[in-house]
Amino acid sequence: MAAWDALTGGVIGVGVGEAAGAALEPVLDPLKQDAWSKNTPRVLDLGTLAQLAASGLISEDAAVTEGARSGYSSDRVQRSIQLMLTAAPVAELLELWRRDKISEALVDHGLAKARIEPQYWDAIKELFYGRLDPAVIATAIQRGIMKDPGFLPVGPPTSEGNVPAFPVSPLDPLLEAQATGIDADRLFVETAIVGLPLSLFEAAQGYFRGILTLDDFKRAVAEGNTRNEWGDSALAVARQILTAGEYAELQLRGYITETQRRALTSQHGMSVENSDLLYNVLGRSIPVHAITTGLARGGVFEGLIGDIPSEYLQSLQRGNLRPEYYNLAYANRYSYPSAFVIRTLAQAGELGDTQSVEQILLEIGWKPDLAAQVAAKWVPTGTAADPNIKKAQTKAWSEAQASYIAEESTASDVQPIFDLLRIDAAAASEITATWDAIRALIRKQLSPTQVKKAYTSAALNPATGVAWSFQDAVAALLARGYSQADATTLLEE
Repeated sequence: MAAWDALTGGVIGVGVGEAAGAALEPVLDPLKQDAWSKNTPRVLDLGTLAQLAASGLISEDAAVTEGARSGYSSDRVQRSIQLMLTAAPVAELLELWRRDKISEALVDHGLAKARIEPQYWDAIKELFYGRLDPAVIATAIQRGIMKDPGFLPVGPPTSEGNVPAFPVSPLDPLLEAQATGIDADRLFVETAIVGLPLSLFEAAQGYFRGILTLDDFKRAVAEGNTRNEWGDSALAVARQILTAGEYAELQLRGYITETQRRALTSQHGMSVENSDLLYNVLGRSIPVHAITTGLARGGVFEGLIGDIPSEYLQSLQRGNLRPEYYNLAYANRYSYPSAFVIRTLAQAGELGDTQSVEQILLEIGWKPDLAAQVAAKWVPTGTAADPNIKKAQTKAWSEAQASYIAEESTASDVQPIFDLLRIDAAAASEITATWDAIRALIRKQLSPTQVKKAYTSAALNPATGVAWSFQDAVAALLARGYSQADATTLLEE
């Protein structure tokens, strides 16, 4: 310790120069280390104290107390601590400000802590706002959301239709792009590649319709996402052709052959097998009933068509009917009268014998055994009846029916008519029973006999409130179909 005191009191105490201090360093270091090891509470320098306090390793009060031992005032220690404290980086300051976590004053404080000169602060704080991506700017120009700087060959419409136009942004697209380092020329390229032309199919259709030129189509290829060497192929593919189904229909209608149909449907990538299946699906037959009548009329399935007149044959070919049904369809070309008309003609002997009538019924689609049975019933045997006799029989029936229902006749009265018409007893009984039901249904009034009795017995007439008069009885009989003379005769008998 004596050597140390001698040195510090002598050479160092009188202010040895830096050269002397350096020369004595090898001698002093062991002496210092020995002194420090024996005197551990050495006072820390101001910078270390400030760092410790700024790092939270010691309190600010401890730093002030420690600094006082070295002769530093409390204010100086606190300022040294503030010097050591740092703010958030500038980028994070702006982000915190954008998120409303700090105030602009704290941003200014952080810029000051970063030792940035105040003349830069306003410019730095402009970075608070982000900038649109150049691709977004280019899209906005194409859509008329930002003003066109003169890039577009044809700008968006400036007038409104029925739908309100979207407002235009006041931002300058050139200045907005410049903020991200994109100048006008580069923004022009961005704008050009954002907007696409018509699709290749639409452009091809425009060319085929004479709306666009071939150069227009080629430019649509170049400005789209298809490489130019594929343009001719794209144009050829876009040229419309008939559908596979239409090619199958053309064969059905006789315009093309099977070989042609297969080749044309192959343009759609269809195999021969599927092309044939399509033909089979689209080709139709005639209805089952038409097959029945066609066969009965002499038609043949898959029959010859050479004898079919051209006007009929072409009509058959222009439909989607399969050729094997042409002969049957042609056999059905005529309409037939109704079964009622056929019966009338057959009963009148106008259609020939039973076999002829049976054939006619077969040709209109009747079941064979039923056609035979009905034809046998309809065709009269022996000499054909005089049509006037038929008329007379019909008249007799009508008069008998009307008279019986009107209660002018009894069952015994109409029996001669039944005999004339060859109606057997069982049928006659059913007929009169039916007429009785009709009579009960529609004749809820006095019979002619009852009217006569009411008159002759001077019964009270409910309609007049006095006894039946001759005139009342005549009027009642007239209402029941009697003539004036017959009514008078009946009442005076």
